[in-house]
Amino acid sequence: MSISLTILASGSSGNAMVIHHNNGALLIDNGLSKKMLKDRLDMMEIPPEKITGVFLTHDHVDHYSGVRLACDLCRAKLYISAPTYSVMRMQNRDLPADAEIIRFTSGVPFQHEGMVIEPFSVPHDASDPVALVVRYGEIKLGVATDLGKLSTLAINRLSDCNGLVLESNYDLDMLRNSKRPLHLIRRIMSPASGHLCNMDAVGALERLLTRRTTHLTLAHLSKDCNRAEIVANLFQERLENLQRRDILLNIAQQFAPISTQTYPDTP
Repeated sequence: MSISLTILASGSSGNAMVIHHNNGALLIDNGLSKKMLKDRLDMMEIPPEKITGVFLTHDHVDHYSGVRLACDLCRAKLYISAPTYSVMRMQNRDLPADAEIIRFTSGVPFQHEGMVIEPFSVPHDASDPVALVVRYGEIKLGVATDLGKLSTLAINRLSDCNGLVLESNYDLDMLRNSKRPLHLIRRIMSPASGHLCNMDAVGALERLLTRRTTHLTLAHLSKDCNRAEIVANLFQERLENLQRRDILLNIAQQFAPISTQTYPDTP
């Protein structure tokens, strides 16, 4: 009994990842075109028909633009929070026409294909943004890719995971010195509505990682205000200081999937 995590794309040009086991799979977000999603699923040897559910974290275009297409391709149901559904429907956003739509409530767990999905609220400038924990047997995976800060709730939910996907969006100096408009810089840096900077993410590791943690993946890196090598060096140094060289560190990419991570259940 095991469960796997495959990140197909991560960044402002489109996000998609799959949590899957032998008997089913859940796609988390889809900001990819139908062809790109199909190509990346084929590349990672995940049959589209295995995906029976699509989970939407929030209503920003890099996360939802391909959700309807994913539901059509996979013939999957859509899990969407009730407030997000209401806003997207009122604004005539591109929701699936034929798929079953299940509206969840943040803080209320539900099940999908033997997995327990635990959505929880995070600070970000969307209608009802959520991160999530997925449990399968004794395995716990955490995913938080768009949040202005790691709140007490987020720390509590995301700590003690076997595998953690965590936003490390921007380098503070690169953002401050960028050519972006001041209002955008302020929005990105806002704890209430923005994104998580490298230093805030790395500073939380001691509270997030436990003995059961084997994988850490940094995600949603800014194309203009971050660099993979900056993130890798920063987090590798912190893991060494915490004496956690055993943890496998990965950085999610925008234009290619990264290797599937598999977590065996402990008897």
